[in-house]
Amino acid sequence: MQYEPLSLMRTAQFKHDSGKIRTVVLASPDIDAEVFAKQMSVFPRSDRKFYVLISDNDKALAVSRKIAGGVDRVGDEPGDLLAELGVTVIDLSKVDDTSSLNHTKFADSPEVVQLIGQRMNEGDSFDDSSRRNVFRSVPAAVDIVVDQSPGVF
Repeated sequence: MQYEPLSLMRTAQFKHDSGKIRTVVLASPDIDAEVFAKQMSVFPRSDRKFYVLISDNDKALAVSRKIAGGVDRVGDEPGDLLAELGVTVIDLSKVDDTSSLNHTKFADSPEVVQLIGQRMNEGDSFDDSSRRNVFRSVPAAVDIVVDQSPGVF
């Protein structure tokens, strides 16, 4: 399972250099959290246009973690830890899900999907303090975590 994300990242890096991919959105990613952290170092921090949608009550990721021998999955990592990697984290833990697995919360929150699309189209991220008014359209149950530090990577 670790080879798929690595392959995706290498492809994204190639296309990023050519300007074809500007933003990557990962919804409930079933990726080894440690491998993901290492892979993020490939991208200069200023070029990390990644949105990661997470939920700490995603039952599908809990099963995956067990199958992987207890290895943490990106989709259920704490938002502040992921934000330290330079990604924008959208925590959907408090959003109600119509499925019993809580793995498709992003689909049950069209406001979040629309907001991400809007921010991507405008070429912005959520860390632009002059645009904080965009948060008015986000449901109260959704937390957005952005790391404000310059970071190591």
